[in-house]
Amino acid sequence: MTLQFEQTIDDVVALREFAAGQGKFNIKIRSRVFLVMVIAAAISIGIIIILNPSKAEPENLILAVAMIVFMSIFYSPKGYRYRIKSSFSKSDIEKHTRERTFVLGEYGIDVKAGSDKSFVDWEQIELKETKSYFFLFNSKKSALIIPKRIFLLPQDEQDVKSFIERKLG
Repeated sequence: MTLQFEQTIDDVVALREFAAGQGKFNIKIRSRVFLVMVIAAAISIGIIIILNPSKAEPENLILAVAMIVFMSIFYSPKGYRYRIKSSFSKSDIEKHTRERTFVLGEYGIDVKAGSDKSFVDWEQIELKETKSYFFLFNSKKSALIIPKRIFLLPQDEQDVKSFIERKLG
């Protein structure tokens, strides 16, 4: 079974997000923390205005609003994705966005990315799945990425998943 596709930088960002989400501080928790921080800042502004109107000087309110805006940009899931993307150098982007060919075989996966070739044994792989991807982890930080957008039919996606699961036993 051969899979051929163009890997995008968004695919790599999705892998990094997924890998980060497997740790203790996952994306959902990060989103909740973000929401709590913004709500706490908004409540603190309200408390300042209600309890001590004399402290509600424009400078303090502007600083509090600026803090809310900063947190909403920096700590939001979109901001997190942007920071991941912007961390890639030009050579990283070129390396990660080449055409990929995966040949799913009896003993493992032959991988071709540009002129680079490698082989990953089925025993080294752990399958993780999201709505948009199959991640075939061969270490804690490294995975082959199979975007589900490459499948023309739902049955094709299911066939690949079944094949991989069968090989992983």
